[in-house]
Amino acid sequence: MTRVLFHSLTIPPDNVSTGKLVADIANKFSENGQHIEILASTPQYNFDENVFNNELIQIKEKKLYSSSYKNVKINHIYSSQRSFNRQTRIFQWISFHYQSVRYLIKHRKTFDALYIFSYPPTMNLVAIISKKLLKKKTIYSVWELYPEIASKLSEINSKIIIRLFKK
Repeated sequence: MTRVLFHSLTIPPDNVSTGKLVADIANKFSENGQHIEILASTPQYNFDENVFNNELIQIKEKKLYSSSYKNVKINHIYSSQRSFNRQTRIFQWISFHYQSVRYLIKHRKTFDALYIFSYPPTMNLVAIISKKLLKKKTIYSVWELYPEIASKLSEINSKIIIRLFKK
């Protein structure tokens, strides 16, 4: 049986549609006989400090928590409440990726393959490390790629990057 680690920024109990979809996909894989675990952040969109003090999320080790969704085990990397400041948000993503890579290296013998979801858009860095450094089978699922919106909002001004995304 293949042991697959799903990796996503959001997951229940965070009430975000992307995380719920990832959890439902993971659960279906599990129902079909695959050994599935999820690596995600702690809730950050619908942040509630009390979530760490009840049965939903248990402390596993420093900055690592555990919970479950239906029959799927979830490991949560601690993350502070989502910031809407661009620089702070980028720092949160970098921190999440760093902690994720540390987790993947430490636990690399507990999974055979990774299924990585594209939010945040920098998750491709984790996919590259998983594939090249850890030599794991890696699926990178791109869900949220809207370069024209980023361009119209002046979030991306580089014509080269915009052309690359549109190809």
